[in-house]
Amino acid sequence: MSQTIPSESLNTPQRDDLIARLTAIRERLFWLAACWATTLSPDIAWEADRYRKLFHDLADELCKLDADAVDALIVGHEALLLAEPTSKPTIPLAAQRWHELAGEVRSAPAVPPKPKRDDYVPDGLQSFV
Repeated sequence: MSQTIPSESLNTPQRDDLIARLTAIRERLFWLAACWATTLSPDIAWEADRYRKLFHDLADELCKLDADAVDALIVGHEALLLAEPTSKPTIPLAAQRWHELAGEVRSAPAVPPKPKRDDYVPDGLQSFV
């Protein structure tokens, strides 16, 4: 059962500071979503997850002071702002080992061909001699 403090008794500098920070984080999340949509960069997704977690923490703090202000910041953008941070997929160990082995095979030095004899004639019959 959470109780909100009446708006007339709010500590307005703290409330205004939280609203300004949440607005800046929200705008950064919008920019990161647009940038990720064109690049699919995992670094951008990771940064967006960090900002989303920070947004959740600060929104919880502001919700204790003024729940209506949080609702006003979030309205219309719930899917982006209230989404949980994504879990990072992991690759099974067997697949990692297979990939490493395939890389080693691809980069393994090729065995040089045997030197040809001086009397070699490229007629395709050398294996019979």
